[in-house]
Amino acid sequence: MIKAGAKGKDGQPVVILGLSEGNLGELRKKKPILVDLEPFGIKGQVVIMWGETEEAITQELAQHIKLPV
Repeated sequence: MIKAGAKGKDGQPVVILGLSEGNLGELRKKKPILVDLEPFGIKGQVVIMWGETEEAITQELAQHIKLPV
């Protein structure tokens, strides 16, 4: 995975996450990718997931986190 920070044409920060074919294969095996945002000056993480449908992704998330109602 490529992770980079840049500034957009408007000067606003942009976080770039580039996925390789290998990353996509891992996602298809239901292995989410966690990205720490601290190097970009942002507190928190991004979780990248894959699923056949949005409902399948929601069901997988519900097993690990409390989803908003």
